[in-house]
Amino acid sequence: IWRGVYGVGADYPNFTALILESGEFFALYFVAGQPSLRGGLVHGHGTVSDGNFLTNDAVDFNFAGAGASPVQLAATALAQATLRGSFTAADNPLQSGDFSSLFDQLYHQVPSLATVAGRYDGELDSGAGAEFFSLQVSETGDIVATGSGGCRATGAVSPTARGNAYEVEIVFGASPCALPDQAVTGAGFYDPNANLLLLGLVDS
Repeated sequence: IWRGVYGVGADYPNFTALILESGEFFALYFVAGQPSLRGGLVHGHGTVSDGNFLTNDAVDFNFAGAGASPVQLAATALAQATLRGSFTAADNPLQSGDFSSLFDQLYHQVPSLATVAGRYDGELDSGAGAEFFSLQVSETGDIVATGSGGCRATGAVSPTARGNAYEVEIVFGASPCALPDQAVTGAGFYDPNANLLLLGLVDS
């Protein structure tokens, strides 16, 4: 788990990234200069070689209507310390910048269904916009979610083998769901300090 800043002049954490043991990563970022407005999710797979974090399939899923587009990432990593680098939108060189992040020791906590079980009220952000959702996780890992617009979704969560992370799958119901009848998969983590369940999910 990494928390850091990107963009010129940012002096507060405006992105959080989860990198799994497999190399798959999810990075949720906020709009630069607007720390309360979620901007999008970057997803991909990476490897580390000689301290360099390498990826060739990163995609930026923008929540503000720009859609999904490839993004080039280059970073250097110091194990359990810092992750720093730069990014460039593949189709728009003007959308580029630097980022710097610190390792969060929260990653070392042991995940369990007993820990994550409970009700969470928050937002589902996607390219279709934001919608308030109430999400219930049972002690057996079953998920039932209900949106303010009437969307219903079901799924499952399970702890990963290493690290404070959870694998997640959710299947949305029919309309009025913004992603009707679609399945999304991904991962997330639970922050006990904020009672926050943060999930990154992508479709096919």
